Amino acid sequence: MNAPGGSDQGGYKSDSPRRSSSPFRIAIVGGGLSGLAAAHRLVEIAAEQNRRFEITLFESQSRLGGLVGTESIAGYQIDLGGDSFITDKPAALNLCLRLGLKDSLIGMSKNFRGAYILRGKKLCLVPEGVNLMTPSKALPILTTSLLSVSGKLRMLGERFVPPRQDENDESLEAFVVRRFGREAFDRLVQPLVSGIYTADPSKLSIQAALPRFPADEKQYGSLIRAATVRALQKRGSPQQQATGARYGLFLGLKGGMQELVDWLLARIVGQISLRLSTEVTRVEHQSQNENAAHQSEVVLHTKGRRPETFDTVILALPAWKSAELLATDQASLSQELSRIEFASSVIVVTGHQESQIKKPLGAFGLVIPRVERRKILAVSFSHRKFPDRVPPGCALLRTFVGGALQPELCELDDQQLQKLVHQELQEMLGVEGEPVVSRIVRYPRAMPQFHLGHRELVARIREQLAQTPRIVLAGNSYDGVGIPDTIASGEQAAERIAGFDTKTESPQP
Repeated sequence: MNAPGGSDQGGYKSDSPRRSSSPFRIAIVGGGLSGLAAAHRLVEIAAEQNRRFEITLFESQSRLGGLVGTESIAGYQIDLGGDSFITDKPAALNLCLRLGLKDSLIGMSKNFRGAYILRGKKLCLVPEGVNLMTPSKALPILTTSLLSVSGKLRMLGERFVPPRQDENDESLEAFVVRRFGREAFDRLVQPLVSGIYTADPSKLSIQAALPRFPADEKQYGSLIRAATVRALQKRGSPQQQATGARYGLFLGLKGGMQELVDWLLARIVGQISLRLSTEVTRVEHQSQNENAAHQSEVVLHTKGRRPETFDTVILALPAWKSAELLATDQASLSQELSRIEFASSVIVVTGHQESQIKKPLGAFGLVIPRVERRKILAVSFSHRKFPDRVPPGCALLRTFVGGALQPELCELDDQQLQKLVHQELQEMLGVEGEPVVSRIVRYPRAMPQFHLGHRELVARIREQLAQTPRIVLAGNSYDGVGIPDTIASGEQAAERIAGFDTKTESPQP
């Protein structure tokens, strides 16, 4: 069985000589979502196959969950990181169902749909049928106030743009401008994508971040043509009828995303050893010595403790942190990992009385084009997505600041950030007065940047991992940044080291 999603792990050859009476010792470094998913999957495998694993999870912080967490403040339920997950990548949904969270899954409110894009002082709805960049309907494009007449015609004329002949990497900006025109990129695509990746679109690799779009261009010659064909194929299909009504495209949890962390923790407590507030400082990979009394091959160094040996280790960490741990023992691998750049961001969460907000909020959120020269990236209207998470008559806004294009804003102190966000929300949404509650969440070097050449870089990392098969990587640095990608990465790491792929020590392509 292979977990869904991509793999960023080196393989482990399960038939290597070892003492049959010894449990297989596994270290997981990092207690974020990928590390917890890996630990849970190993516990599942041990029960399914009657295997003996001795699992130790190391987390440098005092809490688990990493970028995922939920707090309750004065009746406001606040997700600190992601507040929902997409279901067309099945890893997160499958995990929730295995954990018994079926009854906790909730879709977003049906009373509000879509998102606004700022144009001047006006909030314009994203045209119906637009999937990040591809319009599946002509009329909403023709009637939107986001684009000029020439911009609309250029966007809909994408059908007549010849497909690119070579397969060299291309930036998101170059790809969209080539296919849909500059105005569609500036006013529509860039703000929507920046809300996901907080990236510089001139550097973001379309092949690494959004590979389905260049794949559609190659297969159909046009993204609009591909969307039309796909819509006809899905209409009335048994799969669509079976799953479409049951689960929407995005799901949350009644108790917030912390509920997922709590249930994962409940399943692994007592089955593994947890080391919170324990920082791993170095990881060493040792060649196997068949004459040694113990066959462990990985040594972990931690602050304030003696080195410990393990049969294998999962580094469920940002690539830059894994690079630091491997710098002494695996210099070449460390150098490659350090080439993956990261951006920082800040979320400023504010709770308000709805009467304090003068503009009607008839969507799930607002994204701001770079050409507007504002100081925030996006605002999520949490009370529109999940109305039960706020007191009656109240609103909950999550404002995103920083990213790759405005890193200096992440250096502002809390008071400066609150002032900046208050001014921006006042000008854009008509927010008046002081918020009822306020919470600032900082994520330094948290968002990997899938720059041009990212796929080739990850391929080189995997080649290096083939030489160190006892060290396995997991997390959002390699194949995807979303919650399903992160979960899939952790589960695949667990399955790989448990010996699911016994034919090779090399990672899968």
